[in-house]
Amino acid sequence: MNVQRPIFWNQGILLQPQHFQLLDRNCQGLLAPYQKYQEPHFWGVGSLALNKSALGTRTFSVTEGEFLFPDGTFVSLSDNGSIDARAFQEAWVEGGKPFTVYLGLRKWCESGENVSVLPTLESVSSASTRLITTRDAEEVRDLHAGGPLGEVKRLRFALKVFW
Repeated sequence: MNVQRPIFWNQGILLQPQHFQLLDRNCQGLLAPYQKYQEPHFWGVGSLALNKSALGTRTFSVTEGEFLFPDGTFVSLSDNGSIDARAFQEAWVEGGKPFTVYLGLRKWCESGENVSVLPTLESVSSASTRLITTRDAEEVRDLHAGGPLGEVKRLRFALKVFW
């Protein structure tokens, strides 16, 4: 991740989505020194739960998990991540031997799209981007002053299972 320069906020500025996108990237960039100097081992699986009955049908299905990726991205499936189950019937060619499974997250793309808008969160595997959201926004209460509800589209990390 590149460390982003802060935005010069001033009176009369016409806010555009890019202001908030850059602010978000700047906040993530503040963690860059910690990520850099705690490498190479400050990442991995914090917790993982599988649907064990799905293994009998040759399907790898993650039901819960917390993961810290090498770039510092923290994904909790219950909070900010989504993943689809994946069948491994055809991929497991050596039936009685161990089968290595990986969990991945697409890298941030500086020059392209990073968000896919999906009809529902049931089709994560169709996304070719790092992040996903749905077409419909959710209503969020005013966290500071008790004002009216506002519509917000939140992002989730699109995790993939691969071998």
